[in-house]
Amino acid sequence: MLEPNTRKLLLDCLQPPDEFVLDRAIGTTYSLDLYALLSVPVAFVFREAVTDDGQIDPLATLEALRRHAANIHVFCQAGAIHVPRGQERLFAYLEESVIPVSPPSESGVFHPKTWLLRFAGPDDAIAYRFVCLSRNLTFDRSWDTVLALDGQLQGTRVRDPDPQPLRDFLAALPGLARRPVREETRSAIRRVADELSYVSFDLPQDVDAIRFCPLGVPGAAPPSFSPSHRPLLIASPFLSEEWLKQHAQGRSATYLISREDQLLGLPAPLLDQFKERYTLVQEATPEEDMEAQGEDEDLLDGLHAKLFVMDDGWDAHVWTGSANATNAAFHHNVEMLVELIGKKSKLGIDTLLAENDNETSFRHLLDIWRSPETEPDKSDPVIQRLEEHLYVAQRALARAELGISLTESDTDDHYAWTLNGKWPRLGDAVSGVVRPIGLEPEQARPISREAVRFDAITLEGISAFVAVELTASEADQARKARFVLRLPIKGLPEDRANRLLRRMLQDRSQFMRLLVLLLADDGLDALMSASTGDSHADVGQWLAGDTDTPVLETLLKALDRSPERLDQIKRLLDDLSDSGNIDLLLPDGFLAIWEAVWANRKHATTDV
Repeated sequence: MLEPNTRKLLLDCLQPPDEFVLDRAIGTTYSLDLYALLSVPVAFVFREAVTDDGQIDPLATLEALRRHAANIHVFCQAGAIHVPRGQERLFAYLEESVIPVSPPSESGVFHPKTWLLRFAGPDDAIAYRFVCLSRNLTFDRSWDTVLALDGQLQGTRVRDPDPQPLRDFLAALPGLARRPVREETRSAIRRVADELSYVSFDLPQDVDAIRFCPLGVPGAAPPSFSPSHRPLLIASPFLSEEWLKQHAQGRSATYLISREDQLLGLPAPLLDQFKERYTLVQEATPEEDMEAQGEDEDLLDGLHAKLFVMDDGWDAHVWTGSANATNAAFHHNVEMLVELIGKKSKLGIDTLLAENDNETSFRHLLDIWRSPETEPDKSDPVIQRLEEHLYVAQRALARAELGISLTESDTDDHYAWTLNGKWPRLGDAVSGVVRPIGLEPEQARPISREAVRFDAITLEGISAFVAVELTASEADQARKARFVLRLPIKGLPEDRANRLLRRMLQDRSQFMRLLVLLLADDGLDALMSASTGDSHADVGQWLAGDTDTPVLETLLKALDRSPERLDQIKRLLDDLSDSGNIDLLLPDGFLAIWEAVWANRKHATTDV
């Protein structure tokens, strides 16, 4: 279980094994927080830079993005990107990494939460990690599950676990995209899918076998919770009456863990079929967050884990992943579950629900739930209509053929940003405004049937991410929906990335802080120390050797022990040179020192 107040465990799952570096990352999620996505490349390079509350050192983020943004491919539900809480220039590095998708079924959503990571190591070794979660790539504070499987690329094909379902899942991703997927991404997916036939994943403790169970892609079949008389535990934040009837009826025992509002919506005869019904204890319920789950959009309380456990004789089967206990999940959505098979004494229902007095167990987080004596208040029909209007309008905009074009403005170093295409009808009750996420909310313009144009946008304000705010109104009531669209953009300056880099490194002190990060063995500790002083005098002392870590000594140490770090500095200097005015960033004397060290690096490379 993920701890409710931290994403630490997920970021640990993304961190490369010792002596390995990330080669490729393919992720899937329903909803996406762009700030959470910023933390992903940092986890691959500078794990300690991410605090428990998601705060990231900006220079560590910048360098991690420069190294790995092109190697990260995240498929997410179109129209389910969260509106960020502020303007962030680093989001520009994520634009090519985010790929909006929609499932084949008009009534379904793209809902899997996975990572497939390829790591390169010494002596051409290749390691893989498959991560299957119930949590989206957001900073919500719910209770979730995560499964991480590590494996090595072998010389012979593997049969257990059967990789074909996972290969089918990967192969289907480009076909779900709203826009043509870049050949670089397609090529990466093909390579990873081909290699999965030769990857032997290690089994988790107490697990004898695993099976990959994708849903909603060609060739995929839903998991079979059979024999149908066996005991079954269902843990799901969202429920549908029809699905529960189908899978709970006739069993020797059934257990249900969900949210109170979902339990209140079920008829008493169906609830009576369950031997025990639980909700999370109040103390385990964190602050609320928002996520759409395909049936409607609702407030989460503490439970977000999806877990199905079935006892089968001496064995037990556990399914974990993204699918809720709903018809939408198993018949309309794209989802991912992994089945774990082991002994009932280790993985079974009684073991999961056992109370251990010596330590906090899952059972300690649960309260037995009983139906209230009075009937709960029914939802306001006006509010229901407004939410339905918003849902339909949001889906229509997510599927619309819209795009962005840039043209140079009459004002120096500014651009005209125009959003146009085939606008859908939002309905009489719905209005909306849009803006590139690089602009402030008050700068948003109304949605109309015509193009939406913003003149004189700076380089920092340009974005392929478009913030949308919809309002549905009826009588004196109103509801809002806020989301981000990732749209194709034409006319971007070819040197945009390098120009943004130069604007983020505004003075010599920031350049030197980044240099410390790239060179020091204790990179982040050194970066934090370097950040305590930002004057040119401090930089001069570091160059002259008046501090504990003079630049020449540090560069020579890197040349001897980790020469690949010098390659990162060379790339940085080249990119800054392309952006112009690099002399304003380099301290006096640095270039002479660097050229001597780099000449030795090139000589050593040539000798090899």
